[in-house]
Amino acid sequence: MSKSGADLKVYDRKRKYKTPSYWFGVEWIALNDEPDCLDSTEVAGLVSTCLLADLFGCPANIVAADIVSKRLPLLRKRHDENAA
Repeated sequence: MSKSGADLKVYDRKRKYKTPSYWFGVEWIALNDEPDCLDSTEVAGLVSTCLLADLFGCPANIVAADIVSKRLPLLRKRHDENAA
């Protein structure tokens, strides 16, 4: 079995990766997954919201409320920049 440059790299399971963070996940979702949506019921139904809720063992509606509260200042800032 020869090794060539076309071979896929083996996934290194011993490598240290970032520790998951609830607030990092909230911020990522706020910025990237339907970033203009402020309806917490709709945000609670997003797959990314449900995944974060499952990973950290909390209800999706609580995660959604945190996401929406993170989005509000971002949307206000964007609105102010566009108004100027």
